[in-house]
Amino acid sequence: MIIIFDDIDNIPFHVISHESIHAAWVILENAGVKLDANNHEALTYLSDWVVKQVLSIKEKREKL
Repeated sequence: MIIIFDDIDNIPFHVISHESIHAAWVILENAGVKLDANNHEALTYLSDWVVKQVLSIKEKREKL
């Protein structure tokens, strides 16, 4: 999964969160995980991880 932001330095947090859910959904779907109302923890934990990765990249860029 690749997420491309045109301007990562100025992207609002809500957009990062929104896109992380799309990414997590696709990753889990490709892994064969079926998501529903009773099985959404995998989606939430994975989208949290994606957000943290994007924020980590933003932080590293800010230090440059």
